[in-house]
Amino acid sequence: MHNMEVLIPIAFFVMIYLIVKSITENRTRQKLIDKGIVDDKARQLLEATRESPQRNALKWGMVLIAIGISLALANVFPYLFDGPAGVGLMFLFAGAAFIVYHFVAKGQEKE
Repeated sequence: MHNMEVLIPIAFFVMIYLIVKSITENRTRQKLIDKGIVDDKARQLLEATRESPQRNALKWGMVLIAIGISLALANVFPYLFDGPAGVGLMFLFAGAAFIVYHFVAKGQEKE
């Protein structure tokens, strides 16, 4: 249970940070485009950095499933993944999910 006491506040603050970052970036991009400050090449670059909602859902779904699997493994094998090892396992699985997502998204771009 010690892992959850640490992970819940961290996850909460990370979610708040990502939400605020996303909102401010989108507002800044839209203001630049609306005022015509950027040229066509920069507009295409700014619009190309937006990720589709489906890909975003896929990415975070993969990460959350990986974290869930790591927490399940930590509960099934509490002596192997107690303390920092459980947190390390969670980060390992989340990182692996991001890497797998990278290759999935790259494959979708080629299509």
